[in-house]
Amino acid sequence: WRKYLALSGHSWRDDAVWTKEHIPQVLTAWAREHDYAEKVENNISLSFNDRESFPDWMAGQTIEEVLSALNQEAPIFLRANTLKNSASTLARLLQDKGVLAEVMGDALKVVDRAAFKKATNENLFPAGLFEVQDLGSQQIAPMLQVKPHDRVLDACAGNGGKTLHLAQLMKNQGQITASDIAELKLRQIEVRCRDARVSIVRTRLAPIVDLVFDAVLLDVPCSGLGVIRRHPERKWQCTSGKIQELVKMQKELLELYKNTVRPGGALLYATCTFVADENHHQIKSFLEQNPGWSLEEEKSFTSGPRGWDCFYA
Repeated sequence: WRKYLALSGHSWRDDAVWTKEHIPQVLTAWAREHDYAEKVENNISLSFNDRESFPDWMAGQTIEEVLSALNQEAPIFLRANTLKNSASTLARLLQDKGVLAEVMGDALKVVDRAAFKKATNENLFPAGLFEVQDLGSQQIAPMLQVKPHDRVLDACAGNGGKTLHLAQLMKNQGQITASDIAELKLRQIEVRCRDARVSIVRTRLAPIVDLVFDAVLLDVPCSGLGVIRRHPERKWQCTSGKIQELVKMQKELLELYKNTVRPGGALLYATCTFVADENHHQIKSFLEQNPGWSLEEEKSFTSGPRGWDCFYA
């Protein structure tokens, strides 16, 4: 919409108010570009933000290559459930069902999207055989370096994708507490664990403040701008004001859950965004205010040639 507004001769402001008068002008610009209407010569030069259709404030948060990649259709990545089978075995099973996939460690990249969607719609794969999970997201859980027999908390577990990954890394030995404020999500995790043959996960409503763990995963609520290929509306729903509200909530969660980590244990903070205030700046502030803590590892997974979404941990 921003691109075609610019092509119709209007300058952009992030606080622009759309009116019904804009709509025919924008649709006409679109039709001309796609040869549905007579082309009109113009000398309009589009900026990157106009051409790729990003709010100005957001475009200043990361490099142009990342934003361009986030306007492309997202690849489909799978994570093999190694408690049931290897990635290579899974690739052969997929091929038997007419789905080609490239093996990448424990992950697979689906080559034929249409065949995969058709097969999943027809329920050709047993439940719990694999998880659909972006390759960037698959890099998060291993950073916690969990071992069999650890006591682990997934504090903002959501639907449990990273919970299941942690259980897999622990070889289904030890104890994982999956917590969330939504009881429905916890019930979904329980079903997914049964399907995946995971027996070490117990669920509990958040917050948890009365237990201590060897390792804590804090995958906090965030702006989600690193996954806008899957949710493009977030580009326009998110504002710099909402970012500051999220930063405040993330800070509160860090302060709350730091007390659930045993001395010498590990806390892994993670987001699916590229906004520095939610990522590096948040951790820098935490470390300044908590001198007893130290930073072991910090990673940013950005979209681009690798094809994954944007994550920070």
